[in-house]
Amino acid sequence: MEQGFTDIPTWPKLYKVSKAGIVWQDKKWEERYAYLIRQRNLIATSRLEFVSGCGEGDTQRFFGTRQDTSRHTLPAARGKPMQQGDLWYLPLNALLAIMSYTSAWKPPVKEVQRQFWGDSYAEACRALTADVAESDPE
Repeated sequence: MEQGFTDIPTWPKLYKVSKAGIVWQDKKWEERYAYLIRQRNLIATSRLEFVSGCGEGDTQRFFGTRQDTSRHTLPAARGKPMQQGDLWYLPLNALLAIMSYTSAWKPPVKEVQRQFWGDSYAEACRALTADVAESDPE
């Protein structure tokens, strides 16, 4: 931003202007990033309702927030359930693929993505494959 590649945001105020120049506020950046992650999770969770066969366990497993069941806990952990990993940083298509592979009903990945993204995703895939077919030198 300081080099002019993109505009400096005016809201939320993520910096202070001083005599030395712009001083970025790390705490504000962390709050903003956490807000964006929460919004992404809310939107993705609401879209999971459109995926057929997706239950509460799949929704929790989607971001890796589901706790292990008693049969998965290790004796060394003194019987405390552990979370299966925090996967919030992965792209949504990767999370959908993981959900497809780990789901009990094992749907095809493309079908899960189509249901999650809706018709716009199917149209974008068709357009992309058409563009690739047109640009193919064969």
